[in-house]
Amino acid sequence: MEEDDSDEIITETDRRKLQFLNWRTRCSPIVMSRVYHLSRAEEDYPADHRVLPTRLGNIMRSTEDRLTGAQDDVEGFALRHRQGVSPRVQLQHDQFRTRLDMYCTLFYVSLVLCLERVS
Repeated sequence: MEEDDSDEIITETDRRKLQFLNWRTRCSPIVMSRVYHLSRAEEDYPADHRVLPTRLGNIMRSTEDRLTGAQDDVEGFALRHRQGVSPRVQLQHDQFRTRLDMYCTLFYVSLVLCLERVS
């Protein structure tokens, strides 16, 4: 079956009109909020080949990738410039670091409880 150019779904005139439309103005605020939050969450991830298994690692790595002037001393740079980091990154780092500390402590508590149960 051969298609006829006159049967196009979108005409050239329609195509030109679409160039000037902004789809964001047609979306509900709920949908736009979701798009905004997903695009912000995407910033927490580094390039595909540098993704780590934990969210904390990915946030830290993506932040490291955006650093300039670290001169291969990311840890020292981070300690020296902690106050200059955005509050969002500081908050997420503190939250995940607290969770990591808690999980490490719980591991040893669980280990001791298991050893007591066995003996």
